[in-house]
Amino acid sequence: MAVIWKYDIPPGPSKFTLWMPKKASILTVQEQQQSNPSVVMWALVEADYPLVNHNFMTVWTGQEFVMEGGYVGTFQVLGLVYHLFDLGEED
Repeated sequence: MAVIWKYDIPPGPSKFTLWMPKKASILTVQEQQQSNPSVVMWALVEADYPLVNHNFMTVWTGQEFVMEGGYVGTFQVLGLVYHLFDLGEED
C-alpha cells in the first residue's frame, strides 16, 4: 500500500544515505519550521517493499562538484541555498 513518508536531510553540503523502501519516489524537499529549522524530504513509498540504501547529495549554490544523479529540488536554510540530487539505490 502506498504511503508518504518524511525523511530528515542532514545539514551542510554532503553525500548521505537514507534507508528507504525500494523504488521510493521523491516528492519534494523543503525547510520545515519548528523550534529549530530543519530540512525534510517527502517520498511516496510502498511500505511493504524491502528497505534499501538510497543515496543523495546536497551542494551549495556556487560550489563545484561532479554531476551525479538526478536533480530533486532546491531549498534555503538561514540564507544558504542548497540543491538536492538523487544518486539512486544500492542493490
